[in-house]
Amino acid sequence: MWNPKEHSQIKESILEKYLGVWYMKITYRFRRAYYVDTCSGPGVFDNGIHGSPMIALKNAFEAWKKHPSCGYEFVFCDAKADVLRRLKENITSFLSCFESGFNSAVQIHFHECDFLEKFDMILNEAKKKETAAFLFIDPFNASTVPFEAIEKAMKGISTEVLFNFMHSDINRNKRLMNSEKTERIMGKGYDQEKLKSVPIIRDRYISDLRERTGAYVTYYTMKTPSESPLYDLIHLTKHCDGLSIMKEVMSSLSKSPHYFSNDERYAKDQLTIFVPRSRDSFFEVLKSVCGSEQIRVERLYNEIMCDDKLFLDKEQHSRADSRSSRNRKDQTGFRAQKN
Repeated sequence: MWNPKEHSQIKESILEKYLGVWYMKITYRFRRAYYVDTCSGPGVFDNGIHGSPMIALKNAFEAWKKHPSCGYEFVFCDAKADVLRRLKENITSFLSCFESGFNSAVQIHFHECDFLEKFDMILNEAKKKETAAFLFIDPFNASTVPFEAIEKAMKGISTEVLFNFMHSDINRNKRLMNSEKTERIMGKGYDQEKLKSVPIIRDRYISDLRERTGAYVTYYTMKTPSESPLYDLIHLTKHCDGLSIMKEVMSSLSKSPHYFSNDERYAKDQLTIFVPRSRDSFFEVLKSVCGSEQIRVERLYNEIMCDDKLFLDKEQHSRADSRSSRNRKDQTGFRAQKN
C-alpha cells in the first residue's frame, strides 16, 4: 500500500515549498534545470496524494511559464520494475494536463536500479555547463546512502541536496554494525563508540557534512506521535539564498522558534532578544556579529540569514527561559520580529 504517513506528507510539503522557489530562481539564471529523484516511488500515492516526482514536475511547469527558454530535465530511479512502471503511467497522465510547449521542453529519464549504480553518470550530467541541479535522496533505510555519495554530490557549486538521514535506523541497529558499515554511512574517522544516541549521531553527521562539503546545512527533525526522533530531512546548498529560503520553509511548518517572523502562532516560543547569560539569545548573536563596532542593518541581516547554525529549538529555549526567569524578575523581554 502506497499511502503516506503524516511525517511523509510534511517531507513532501518541505520539498514542494522549496522547489517552487528554487525553480523560479535558477531558471532565470541557468539554461538547464536538472532534478534527480533517487528513490522515486510511483509518483502518486494510493489515496491520490502526489509524491515527489509529481511535485517536481508541477513546480517546473510553473517556472516554465515564466522562463520557457530553460531546459527541464528529470531523472527518476527506483529498484522495483513494477513501481517504475506505475510511475511512467502516472507521469504520462500527469503531463497530458499541461500545455504542449512544456512537454517539448522536458526530458525524462527512468532508471530501474539502485541509484548508486548510475550515480557517477547522474553527477556528470548535474555538473554540465550552465546547469543547476537538485537531488532528492529519500532512501528506505540508513545503509542505502554512503556519506561519500553526499560529499561527491556537493562538489558541484550549483548542486543542492535534500536528503533523508534515518538516524533512528542507525541507533536501532548500531550493535549489529561493524566498523566498515559505520564508516560507509557516517564517513571516515567515525568510531562506533560515538554512536551513543540519536542526537550525538545526528550532530556529528551534520558537523562532518559542513566540514567536508563546505555547504550550508539545515535540517528538519521528523518525530513519531510519541515525540521520538525518526529521521532528519537535511538540506545542503552552497548559496546563502538557498539557506535563507529553506530556513523559512522549515520554520513555517513547525512551532519551533525562528528569527524574523510576525506570525502570532509562534509568539510564545519566539526568540527573546535579551536573555541574560544565554548564548542562544538574540543579544548574544548581536554581540558575536557586531562586537563593539557599528554595522549596517543589511549586513546584520545577511550575517544571520547566512548562518546555518542559528536555529533555536524548544529545548534550548526552555533552558534559556528557565535560566533567565531566575535572574530577571523586573526585566522586560522583547521578541525578535521582522519589520
